[in-house]
Amino acid sequence: MHPKETLIMHRFSDQTENPIVGRFSRRALLVGAVASVPAIASAAPPPVLALPEPRELPVQRVNRLAAELAHAMDDWMADISHSGHPHALWEAHVWPASTGLGIYYKNHDRGVS
Repeated sequence: MHPKETLIMHRFSDQTENPIVGRFSRRALLVGAVASVPAIASAAPPPVLALPEPRELPVQRVNRLAAELAHAMDDWMADISHSGHPHALWEAHVWPASTGLGIYYKNHDRGVS
C-alpha cells in the first residue's frame, strides 16, 4: 500500500475485504434500534386460543332446563291468576320425547289437568 491510500481508508465502507457495505457507527445502530421499538411494540399479539367450553352433561342440561321451566311457570301462574283464584298452583309433567307421552300440566287447586 502507498502512504497516500492509507490516509483515504478511514471508513468501514472503504475496506474492500470487509463484506459490510455502507457506513456504520454505534450511534446509527442505536438510533435505528430505538426507532424500531414502536414498530415491534405495536405488532399484533399472538391470538389467544379460547378453551373449549366444557360439555354439559345430560343431567346438568335436564336440571338447567327444569330450573328455567320452574321460573317460567311462576310467571305463567301469576299471569293466569285472577281475583276468584288468586294463587293458581300448577305442576308440569314432562315425559321423555322418545315415549311420545308429551307434556301436560296439572292444577292442584282443582285437581284438573
